[in-house]
Amino acid sequence: MNPVFSPLRLAVAGTFTALLFFTANDVIAIETLPDLVNQGARDAALELISEGVDVNQLSVDGTTALHWAVYKKDVALVQMLLDEGADPDIRNDYGATPMTVASEHGDYPIMKALLDAGGDVESPNSEGQTLLMTVARTGNVDTARLLLDEGANVNASETWGGQTALMWGASQQQPALVRLLIEHGANVDARGKDHDWPRWVTSEPRVKPLDEGGYTALLYAAREGCEGCVEALLDGGANINMPDLWGQTPLLMATLNLHYDTSALLIARGADVKRWDWWGRTALYNAIDLHLLTSSSRGDLPSTDKLTALDIARALLEKGAYVDMRLKQEPPFRGGDRGYTDGSPDSRVLSGGATALHKAAKAGDIEAVKLLLEHKARVDIGNIMYEVTPVLAAAGVWRVYGIFREVPISGEFTTGAEAAEIVKLLLDAGANINDRAANGQNVAHGAGKAGWNEVLQLAHDLGVDLDAPDVGGHTPRDLAMLKGHTETVAFIDELLSK
Repeated sequence: MNPVFSPLRLAVAGTFTALLFFTANDVIAIETLPDLVNQGARDAALELISEGVDVNQLSVDGTTALHWAVYKKDVALVQMLLDEGADPDIRNDYGATPMTVASEHGDYPIMKALLDAGGDVESPNSEGQTLLMTVARTGNVDTARLLLDEGANVNASETWGGQTALMWGASQQQPALVRLLIEHGANVDARGKDHDWPRWVTSEPRVKPLDEGGYTALLYAAREGCEGCVEALLDGGANINMPDLWGQTPLLMATLNLHYDTSALLIARGADVKRWDWWGRTALYNAIDLHLLTSSSRGDLPSTDKLTALDIARALLEKGAYVDMRLKQEPPFRGGDRGYTDGSPDSRVLSGGATALHKAAKAGDIEAVKLLLEHKARVDIGNIMYEVTPVLAAAGVWRVYGIFREVPISGEFTTGAEAAEIVKLLLDAGANINDRAANGQNVAHGAGKAGWNEVLQLAHDLGVDLDAPDVGGHTPRDLAMLKGHTETVAFIDELLSK
């Protein structure tokens, strides 16, 4: 049965007017002016306003009709409410004012009307977030210019992250907005706040996902791959090599996030190609590391840039990048707390002392190995703890299985033929086929464990002992048997019988 509505206007305690909706039997609800605007009952709201209702009437959470009119982008209603004395700076229970609501969508006519009515041009929230910061991320240049012309502080920073409007614009890929802010004196090298998290420090050493902050606008632009923002910031005098708290420069940040076109731009603009971060990663290491990108629990998508990681690696080497730069320690893994992509499983190879050649060899990346060898990469470097050389990494030594199965690790899908080709490339460059890792394993142990008969054949032809025990007493045949590679076990038996 459809309700029969009969509106009755009441003045309650002389402070507000309400609209009562009756059914045939009882009252359904009391509607205040803010509720009417919120629900889209515009005609009823206009009638109340014309009859002199208090336009600053509050709903249960302190929201006014002006809040809702701004939210709905109803310019005419906003102007009518302002003409009747609506307060543009009134805060609801959540700390929002009509000014802050307007900044969320950056609507110019509404913002101008609010400012003309005396609204606070800064209107900071409880954490110091100003209108300009919020408008910056919308990319609405006209509204941002209006705020600046009305005296908004271009270098104001919010108290939580110490971020400025310029950082917000860069992080949201708004190059025109970035240029406008710089023209009005934005500090291009301002840095966000360094978050120190002593409460998160425990005796349990696992990597923890902490947001440390400390980014500049250029670091944000590089992270997002906003080439227009990078250009604007560099044209405005931003320090191209200013790093974050972990030593990651904009070039390192761009390569880490698969933004190869942006990386090329930074290289062309003079970025230092030899810089490294706290873990010892250079832009070259990052490019080689990400060339054959393994998937992660984050659902990484491949880069859509015109250039590839290998293009950037080549450009870096041509600019003088140090081909043999060694990691200081195991880099953080990319897959979060479940995705051990190039994290813990690979730490036996990709840890302190490893080079980009280790990564390329381990990943089965033939093209990257060729590129690095063309630039005279050393083949005799072992990592620090496990003494794994590139040829051992290529042959599968310290290859990890079984316990980290959520995400593929680098080189998991390398074939025996591909591994053998890389071993040959390394040997031609002077690698020692008889290298042994700290666990006593040689190339035959790695190949046996991986089930790579092609590598075993090559090792046998070059005189490698296929029956040598490692420090645990395991032979290559034992490791092949352990992993269920029955064809490889038979192949080793055949080679040993000759």
